[in-house]
Amino acid sequence: MSLNGIDTSKWQSGLPDATINAAFIIFKATEGVGYIDPDCNASYQESKAAGKLLGVYHFARPDYNDPISEANFFVDNIQGYIGEAMLVLDWECEPKNNVAWAKQWLDHVYARTGVKPVIYMSESVVNSYDWSSVANADYGLWVARYRDNIDDYDYDMTLAGDYPSVNWWAQGYCMWQWTSNGHLAGWGGDLDLDIFFGDDDTWRAYTRAGGAVVAPQPVSSNATIDQIKALYLEILDRPADDEGINHYLNYSLDFVRNDLAASQERANLILTRARIYAANKAAEELKAAQEATRIAEEAAKANQEPVKETPVTPPTTTVAEPTKGNDEPIKAENPFMYLLRLFLGVLSKLITKSKK
Repeated sequence: MSLNGIDTSKWQSGLPDATINAAFIIFKATEGVGYIDPDCNASYQESKAAGKLLGVYHFARPDYNDPISEANFFVDNIQGYIGEAMLVLDWECEPKNNVAWAKQWLDHVYARTGVKPVIYMSESVVNSYDWSSVANADYGLWVARYRDNIDDYDYDMTLAGDYPSVNWWAQGYCMWQWTSNGHLAGWGGDLDLDIFFGDDDTWRAYTRAGGAVVAPQPVSSNATIDQIKALYLEILDRPADDEGINHYLNYSLDFVRNDLAASQERANLILTRARIYAANKAAEELKAAQEATRIAEEAAKANQEPVKETPVTPPTTTVAEPTKGNDEPIKAENPFMYLLRLFLGVLSKLITKSKK
């Protein structure tokens, strides 16, 4: 059993805490010995009214202050939350190797509230220093480990990578912050997404005075053959072969899921699907464009007035027939007779001249 949730501060002011898809929200409450997050109480009360599981954290400044002063400042400003919220020490500032400082803070908050706080830090910080005193005192661990800075949506952990591996906490860590580039419906900015390894009752055990704090083991038992086959179909979209089944039989279900999701075969499948989608999308857009052109052309034809051709009437020309002086029509003369008449006229003139 696990729960999905987020952690926030003033940088997420305006977040719809009551309706955001989160089983729990952990709010920044204080920092150092003088800073109170201005968004904490309003968001806390809104989430509480909505029935969400709650937490508050203190951002430690071991570079400036002593642990007792900071522990007192934190407790003094969260009085209304004690007994209903998980209490957390946010361990991010240098010197991160000051384990004793963190242990004193945790002990003092526990002494004043009766609630055992949880400590938040990165996987690398956990494994770089000796935290045995904190782990052996049964303070829970909330670990941060990001595989990349790629956007993640709606708690889809396909690209979350392997679960963190930590020293000292033999019973496991209670919570994993697996991305700072999370996105949920109702909020446009980035969010820290977390997975808590337990149910509602387990969460509440961290909030109660004297409550048993036993971090559940986040890694499940070895995957079965049926589970491996199902993951192959789900992630790689193909049946599992014997080699793959035998390879993963000694690994946990979570490891198999993460390993297949991070495989080159999965990356190639995603790329192929993206190319197919792009090609189909381009074909659809081309078809739509062609259809739009066809419709536009038909509309243009329907709206165009046909040009009526006006028949050309040849002009009526009345040609008068040649007439004589008495307006009687002149009969057309035979061409041969015309030439003969012309020749005889010329010959007559020549004869007349010769007599003279």
